[in-house]
Amino acid sequence: MIDVPKLLTISVFAVVLSLYLLNCWRWIRKTNYLSLTIGLLLLAIAIYIDSVHLKNSVVASIAEGVPKLLSGFNLALYFWQVSLDKIVNRNN
Repeated sequence: MIDVPKLLTISVFAVVLSLYLLNCWRWIRKTNYLSLTIGLLLLAIAIYIDSVHLKNSVVASIAEGVPKLLSGFNLALYFWQVSLDKIVNRNN
């Protein structure tokens, strides 16, 4: 398995997110922020749990993994909605 540094992974995601935000900023401002807010809040919770370094690895995995998973679903749903709205509006 390839050992990719955590900083490189975060940097790549940050660049992709920045490009997406630059491209879709006007449509993002017109959308409902609820799913975006929930997704970012869940991600912050997961990052906090990761930084606490819980002693029980099973509990730590579940406590960190579930918010990350739900955060990913919320963020993917939000950005899918924004992208779909942009595509639909471009064709009209």
